[in-house]
Amino acid sequence: MQNLVRTLSKLRESVLFLYVIAFLVSCSNSSSEENSIAFKELTGEYALSVATLPGYRIEVVETDGDLFLVPIEQAPEKLIQNSQGEFRLEQSPSITVSFNADENDAIAELQITNLFGTRYYKRLALLEPESENLYSDQVSNLGRSFYNVPEDLNDGLSSNTLESISTKPALIYRLLANLEQGFFGNVNSLLIVKNGELIVERYFNDWSQEQTHQLRSVSKSVTSLLIGSALDQGYIDSIDDPIGKYLPDHSELLSGGKENIRLKDLLTMSAGLSWDQLSVDYANTENINQHVEQSNDSVAFVLSRDLVNAPGDVFSYSDGYAYVAGEILRNATDSGSVQAYIENSVLSQLSFGPTPWLRLADGRQATAFGLQLRPRDLAKIGTLILNDGQWRGSILLSENWISESTAPHISTSSSLWENYGYFWWGTEFQVGGDSYHADLAEGFGGQYIVVVDALDLVVVSTAENFNFPYQSVMSDIMRKLIIPAFRP
Repeated sequence: MQNLVRTLSKLRESVLFLYVIAFLVSCSNSSSEENSIAFKELTGEYALSVATLPGYRIEVVETDGDLFLVPIEQAPEKLIQNSQGEFRLEQSPSITVSFNADENDAIAELQITNLFGTRYYKRLALLEPESENLYSDQVSNLGRSFYNVPEDLNDGLSSNTLESISTKPALIYRLLANLEQGFFGNVNSLLIVKNGELIVERYFNDWSQEQTHQLRSVSKSVTSLLIGSALDQGYIDSIDDPIGKYLPDHSELLSGGKENIRLKDLLTMSAGLSWDQLSVDYANTENINQHVEQSNDSVAFVLSRDLVNAPGDVFSYSDGYAYVAGEILRNATDSGSVQAYIENSVLSQLSFGPTPWLRLADGRQATAFGLQLRPRDLAKIGTLILNDGQWRGSILLSENWISESTAPHISTSSSLWENYGYFWWGTEFQVGGDSYHADLAEGFGGQYIVVVDALDLVVVSTAENFNFPYQSVMSDIMRKLIIPAFRP
């Protein structure tokens, strides 16, 4: 039962996972004809959102008086219907399944609720007409009304019009219309930089230009940039150095092969320590992240884990590695904190707004998830990556570091983002028979910096899609709308 709870609430950061839960609903053997008829009204296909078609559907079927949610790579689980008609998971009463009717009393929505939230699956037949709008010309005129030329704030991001750069601006209009109508979930911002100019800057759901947004794991990618800065400035000699060189207070934990872990192994998520943060929901107290975040020494917590793979051999996603990398950065630069270093490093020339950084229980900055920045600041970071470390004529980071940190150093288990650099993801978007490589910073809930070098393109998105499979949606948006709008 515990596994099903985890499956229902699992929200993965860097790896695509099917959120669809499948289980068996069985009523008593004395099911009446009246119940059977009611069950038939519930049958059909449901989907999380028009934007998630076809990957996130649940099918409800009725057979011999029993109601089923069709299994998709999961073992069936029995549901019990009470006298009020509510369905509850037999082994976990906190999980409920209900059906909601529309104004005509027709069943239009399937609702699954557990301790960590609710997911709403709309009837597919109702979504299909809407789905035609996602990538069609029908919403182009509507989307045009949502477009405004971005402001030139003299902050290093010059602006231009979408129409002067894109030969297919209608594709972006469609995207704006879909975002405004909520087809892609709770998205808060979309910014597009093309040829060094900001041509799209739109905020949604009451968000504004000057608000800082939680970045989640995009914080790791910023930590990577700070490591590169420390390397350029000579604070760190080499990423091939064993981590013990920069962790004098934790040297006693680095034995039994752990002494061979390099800084590079942390950055590529391949240090080899036992760590599993993806099979348990983040909000669950059993998730290892809950333990490391509340420990009195997060670095010691991570380094105390068993060594299960040779350092550098196997990719295994770990927030813990980012915490250790942050400690190395703090020790090597003698800055007192990672936040102090970002405010005084060469990256300060990007003229960020406020840089609040959440802290762990031990007082250290949460370098795995805790940074907050404005979306325009993320656009600057993407432009810095695109320009090989240069910003407004100044070299802030070495071209070598930008190239190395975004290079594909290790394969991942993700079906979308196939490789990993130094806290940066990499993938290929296939569009019209051509392949476009992209480097990505990705954060849980829909935080993105996407850099497509071949098109001189940077895309930024922030969102609060914490209960929505936004990773696959972002891939769809890039392949079907954004890249086609700017490819030759």
